[in-house]
Amino acid sequence: MNKKTSITLMILMSLMILLILISCTKPFRLFTFNFITEDGITFATSTVLISFKISDGAVHVFQYILDEGEPATTTLTEISLKGIQAGEHILNLSAVELSDASKTFHFSVNLDGPTVNIRTADREYDVEGSAAPMGRNALIYWNYDTYNLMTQRLAILAYDEEWGRLFILDGEGGFTMASPYTDPTAMERAWVQINPNKRSFYVSDNRVVINDVIYDLFETGKAYNIYIQGQSELGTWGNAGNIRFRLDERYSSDESPVIEFAVSDLTLPTREASGSITITFTGRNIKEYCAQGVHDYFQNDTSQNGELMYMQFGLDLLFDGASLTSVYFPHFREGYDDFSFCEENYWGHSFSKGFVENSLNTAEGTDVLVTVEYALDNRVNDDGLYFVIPYNDQYIRDQNNRTIDGIQVDHSIFRIYLSDGEA
Repeated sequence: MNKKTSITLMILMSLMILLILISCTKPFRLFTFNFITEDGITFATSTVLISFKISDGAVHVFQYILDEGEPATTTLTEISLKGIQAGEHILNLSAVELSDASKTFHFSVNLDGPTVNIRTADREYDVEGSAAPMGRNALIYWNYDTYNLMTQRLAILAYDEEWGRLFILDGEGGFTMASPYTDPTAMERAWVQINPNKRSFYVSDNRVVINDVIYDLFETGKAYNIYIQGQSELGTWGNAGNIRFRLDERYSSDESPVIEFAVSDLTLPTREASGSITITFTGRNIKEYCAQGVHDYFQNDTSQNGELMYMQFGLDLLFDGASLTSVYFPHFREGYDDFSFCEENYWGHSFSKGFVENSLNTAEGTDVLVTVEYALDNRVNDDGLYFVIPYNDQYIRDQNNRTIDGIQVDHSIFRIYLSDGEA
């Protein structure tokens, strides 16, 4: 064998050894795993499923430890935990064959729904859960222990000789009634989902509005129960709160003290000129009523009020095209000075009258509380003009800053129908 042949054989042997080494060596890949379930998530159930992914398709053995409990193993890429208590939790996950490959996952469990607190009126019965509104109208209002709701719902029960029946609303202004004691589906059918941001419900013996639909539900002299229930963002319903109330007619004569308004002048706008509307608010029988030292009527927690010190009420304009041009507060009470003012709010205006005793003020008072005038432009359309005295802008207080009970306020919506530009 010559030298050239020997060198060639050595080269071939080296290449063969290199090929053998290459064919027997597997490529190195770094094994990793990561959680798919979002870290810090809150579950609304005691059964929790946590998923993760691995960097290869092979089967691996994982060990996991919940909080400081006993270790467990799995070859799956999801971990099912059952019977988890409410509160904060930590899950430690590691690959058995790689002791230094471990990750920590944080989560919490919340099994409680929103807690609701319901109230009505300024005075309340001493019987827990019951209240008597101030006559034929009332505002039921509530709040929760959280600001975040997915939704909430409302149901109404009317008490009768059969211990009560639930209103089943049809969404179009009609309703049927069903007993929850004989019909197991009645309660579920009676629930009506409402806007999660709503926190009050105006009740009246005239009509009520639920989800923009008008219903005639309530009668004077009868007792009702309203249920409110909230659902958390996790989908958990809280306990249903409820309040019992009754509407009553206090007066059956012309002696009823009442705040109301009437339109005294109207000129509709045209293409050439703007229009105007004059609205007069009156407080019929209020001076005489507030002069009484003792007010004795059906509320068992209402007995005495002092002299009238402050009144506040508003006007909501439920249409576009009106702007305030003048406000006139006439003298209301002889022997008192009036301190009156007007404030603009989102829907309209709020009117306030304060009274300070002054025996030298002998100006004769009227029943007129305030007269306002609005200019009307061509944004006023054929739908008509809508007005209402809102419930949530009403304060009637005595000199001890207590509510004077018994004064009625007409909260019904006042509408002027327009047809072809005419009222």
